[in-house]
Amino acid sequence: MNGLFDRLIRVAIEGRHAVLVLALLFVVAGLWQLPRTKLDALPAFTPPMVTVQAEAPGYGSTEVETLLASPLERALQGIPGLAHLRSTSSPGLAVVTLIFDDETDIFRARQLVSERLQQAADRLPSNLPRPELAPIVSPVGALLRFTYTSAGDDPAAFAELSDFVSWRVAPALEAIEGVARVTVHGARTPRIEIQPQAESMLARGISLERLQSRLAGAQGPAPPGYVEAGPQRISLRAHARWTLRDLDQIASTVLGDDDGIPVRVSDVATVTLGATPPVGEAIQDGHRAIYLQVDKLPWADTLDLTRQVERTLARLDASLPPGCHRNPPVFRQADFIRTSLWSVGRAMLLGALLVVLTLLAFLRSPRVAAVSLVALPLSILAALAVLLLRGATVNGMILGGLTIAVGEVVDDAIVDAENIWRRLRENASFDPPRPTLQVIHDASVEVRGAVVYASLIIVAVLLPILLMGGLAGRIFAPLAESYALAILASLGVALTVTPALSAFLLGRAEASTLAESALSRRLSRAYASVLRWVHKRPGRVLISTLAVSLLSLGTLPFLGGAFLPEFREGVLIAEVDAWPGTSLAETTRLARRIDALLRAQGGIPHVAARIGRASLDEDAAPVHRMEMDIDLPDDGEEPEEAAAPLLALFAGVPGIRFALDGFLGERINELLAGERAPLAIKLAGPDLETLRRLASRFVDVLGRLPGVDRIRCRDLVDVPTREFVPDHAALALAGAAPADVADALAVHRQGLPVTQVTGPAGTGIPVVVHARTSGADAVHGEIPVWTARRGPVPLSTLARAATTSEPTAIRHEDGEPTVTVTLWTPPEDVTAVANRVREALGQVRVPEGVRWRMVGQAAERTRASVRLLLVASGVFIAIFVFLWLAFRSPIDAMVVLLGLPVGLAGGLVAALFLPDGLSLASLVGFVTLTGIISRNGIMLVAHKNDLLAARPGADPAAVIVQAAQERLRPILMTAATALGGLLPLALSIEAAGAELEAPMAIIVCGGLLTSTTLNLLAVPAFYLWRLRHAARDVP
Repeated sequence: MNGLFDRLIRVAIEGRHAVLVLALLFVVAGLWQLPRTKLDALPAFTPPMVTVQAEAPGYGSTEVETLLASPLERALQGIPGLAHLRSTSSPGLAVVTLIFDDETDIFRARQLVSERLQQAADRLPSNLPRPELAPIVSPVGALLRFTYTSAGDDPAAFAELSDFVSWRVAPALEAIEGVARVTVHGARTPRIEIQPQAESMLARGISLERLQSRLAGAQGPAPPGYVEAGPQRISLRAHARWTLRDLDQIASTVLGDDDGIPVRVSDVATVTLGATPPVGEAIQDGHRAIYLQVDKLPWADTLDLTRQVERTLARLDASLPPGCHRNPPVFRQADFIRTSLWSVGRAMLLGALLVVLTLLAFLRSPRVAAVSLVALPLSILAALAVLLLRGATVNGMILGGLTIAVGEVVDDAIVDAENIWRRLRENASFDPPRPTLQVIHDASVEVRGAVVYASLIIVAVLLPILLMGGLAGRIFAPLAESYALAILASLGVALTVTPALSAFLLGRAEASTLAESALSRRLSRAYASVLRWVHKRPGRVLISTLAVSLLSLGTLPFLGGAFLPEFREGVLIAEVDAWPGTSLAETTRLARRIDALLRAQGGIPHVAARIGRASLDEDAAPVHRMEMDIDLPDDGEEPEEAAAPLLALFAGVPGIRFALDGFLGERINELLAGERAPLAIKLAGPDLETLRRLASRFVDVLGRLPGVDRIRCRDLVDVPTREFVPDHAALALAGAAPADVADALAVHRQGLPVTQVTGPAGTGIPVVVHARTSGADAVHGEIPVWTARRGPVPLSTLARAATTSEPTAIRHEDGEPTVTVTLWTPPEDVTAVANRVREALGQVRVPEGVRWRMVGQAAERTRASVRLLLVASGVFIAIFVFLWLAFRSPIDAMVVLLGLPVGLAGGLVAALFLPDGLSLASLVGFVTLTGIISRNGIMLVAHKNDLLAARPGADPAAVIVQAAQERLRPILMTAATALGGLLPLALSIEAAGAELEAPMAIIVCGGLLTSTTLNLLAVPAFYLWRLRHAARDVP
């Protein structure tokens, strides 16, 4: 291996012109490619997921569970790669979510799910729509959220606007490549209603069954075909399909005859254009609105797709109905991406500038500084090139890794260039001097080992982050990958471009240009004085170093334990629950009231609210739930400060429960726990009622714990249900069946579908039989039921009515009923609160067969931290063995790692200034710090060994002091450039977009300050202390 590196360095020096031309071409190609790179805020941190949705209009949660959710679960269990299976049964909708292992191909997973759904078709009710696969959308795939409103909330204008959005806007957006789904909340869904008149039907002898069957068969489903007339084939067309314009044709449909006179639909019913009973509404700033969410495919370019969507919307605005307009978006992911990339990119550019100034201050010579700085663009662009070849999208975490690398990628070049510079200065004093190119070659070879060892150790230290797994691993792995690629690229640059550029720029340099800078001379003189003191008192230095390390551990009790820092997105999302069973109209009224209170608060420009759900909405929200997008003012306020008055406002509204979070925080919580709270306790077992009783006891226990807020268990409250139990004897006398009772209820409440007509753009518009009666009539059983023998009779004579209740939603996980208790806690206390919760709930007696577990941020932080530390321990042992073999000394290997506790001490002190304490981002910063610290120790120990080997008879103490003095400048330069590269990122701690990267930078900066300072003292002190004790042991 040594011979390979020697030949590589020699070839680079001899072919320096070719090496430099290739390097220049690479930089130009990289800069040309940069504007064409796909950008995103965060990496795709969601596992492969497939969502199955099944509509069941008019059915309650219990029936949806029995008829749809449970059969679907049984059909979908056992799919290869399936990690978790969740289902939610709510009124009118079943949602089954399949979460697969990380390595599962999403298209293969969808294919397997589709095959299972086809096999399960026979197990599902034939009168319900077939289950559908939701589009491929990640939980953070929302591209744009915006609303349309009409002037004055005019019902006719709103109906026209609904048609425009449903039939013009949504199809146009869905046709854009990269758009996965357009969800429309609050739009009016048209349908044709056949409103029967009971007296006319009875007088004409037309039963409800006859009305249904004749309407269902009135359209011609079969194509007429063609006819051949001589040499021609002529296609036949029969106008046997209705459209929305054919109300008169529907009304003239013949149902039978009355004494030879045809009886038409218009004789016994009214045909009119109506609307499907809504399952949700939307408002914007207090006005009725249509709310659209545009979701993108995971691999789509967010910025480019946003531009395409907004161009399409601008084109459609010209066709808006009079008095209607499109409002500014309440959420725009492109804004967060630009903010994030600008924050991190600006920190990278400022860091690069500080690196340049640092090198000029230490080296004075622009030529020598240029030799080191060339590594910066080459290494960063090389890392980006590898990532882009792998199909990666450049996001904030990749840029964060490259920003951390800015101060590091020049280190290998600094060590090489500084040693070449020093050897050329020494060579200038020789008479005669050695050949310049040979001096450059020998100087590069001299530090080759230290450079290679240090770079490989930094990369090895990143393995725990790459192997962390889970959601945290998916977030931070791209950062570690880009950082590692940049370090490896810098190693390649140090072994090739640096010697070649040194030969080109320094080969003919005048001796005067190689002189030390004033800063270097002052630092060398000061360090020489310090070393003389260390030489006399090495034991005190070591004791002081140990004391600093131990004292820093005292900060641990004062550090919180957040999972991830709070994101500054400019938007807060409030999820508000009214009392279960509240009607859609009442929830909408409550939403308007809260909207008015929020905007009266001052500083909140816009509020948009969705009440209930949209059709085939995977959130499956009941009508008593609303979700509000609160647009925050751009005043730089901390998320916690912005949320505080809003929390107080919501707490003052009686009869509601609420949760408040940012978009990313909400999505992360939902991924971790299936809920939107940071902590959740999931109870699972065979019996739902047993789970609910235990959950009630858990809620009581949690209510007495300090630091726990907003404890919720949605599964404990039922919604009222009016149940009709058929009287089979009465049905038999009347010649009716239980299905007739169900049909009568459907006709008088939901509407009974009988057929459909063709709407705009080929959409299917349902035709329903719907008798308009009051809700009180249905509740008390006063609606008519059509029977074969007695005609229409009151429902109350055929069925017993009783008021019961059922859960608002029924949830399953992996096939078992599940009840969830959620709670909120300050982010920095999440781990401590989780421990108290676990201890308190451990005192509660759990029935046999019931299990409970804690999920959410605390559980994921613990899992990720344990895995991080376990893998890191193995890596550090491997690094120790590697250094032992490289230096042929366990003592030298131990000394290299001596700086780690000192560096960790500085990092712990720096963590005191982080608002979220020791979040997972901070822990990743500690892992990154250990690799950077190891470099300085390697350079010092390797140079000490080289000097001892070159001067076998010299005084070992003098050699140790000389090695420390000669390595002062490269150690200080590498530390200063690392600090300079990271300082702008660390100072971005309050900037939007740098929430994950800034805590890491602060930890690394704090650790570098202490490790560099004490390493320059502790390493020589340790060797001098060993020499002194070895001399005492000699008789």
